[in-house]
Amino acid sequence: MLLVLVILVSACSTSDILPKSSEAHQNLYGSYIELDLKRSSKVPKVVGELISVNDSSIFIIHGEDGEVDHVEVMIDQIQGFRVYMFEPEYPVWSNIALSLMPISHGIVGVVSLPVNVVTMGVVNDQVKDRASHTDYEIPLSELYHFARFPQGFPPNLKFEELKAAPSRKKKG
Repeated sequence: MLLVLVILVSACSTSDILPKSSEAHQNLYGSYIELDLKRSSKVPKVVGELISVNDSSIFIIHGEDGEVDHVEVMIDQIQGFRVYMFEPEYPVWSNIALSLMPISHGIVGVVSLPVNVVTMGVVNDQVKDRASHTDYEIPLSELYHFARFPQGFPPNLKFEELKAAPSRKKKG
């Protein structure tokens, strides 16, 4: 029971990249993107900050301030994608309350605990989907709206010189 509670609470951890939903309109950086690549590609998936999009390529920065990879992906290699605009706000208190309810159910709690866990999973999945778009909802040609440089790279800026977005984790 304690293990289930720990797993449920840890699933509510926040991203150190995405802004909160209330701050998303002020975010200066690109959205976080996951690209699923075709089988012929060297790697199956590329993730990171969306920097820019042009007719033939998508530019992504992956990594943290110290170790940064600059990745250019050809559009014809992309099979699917998911772009995240902001950190979803999970219903943490309802998750905790639902996970503790089976304690009061007695022997019925053996049945109601899995029901509660499945219900929380469905709710959290729906919350996560509200913070993202997939290739079914918008075409690749519209991804530039979510990039750090939606109109393309500035003339005197080199992609390799860009730094990753700063981590949002509070340094303690």
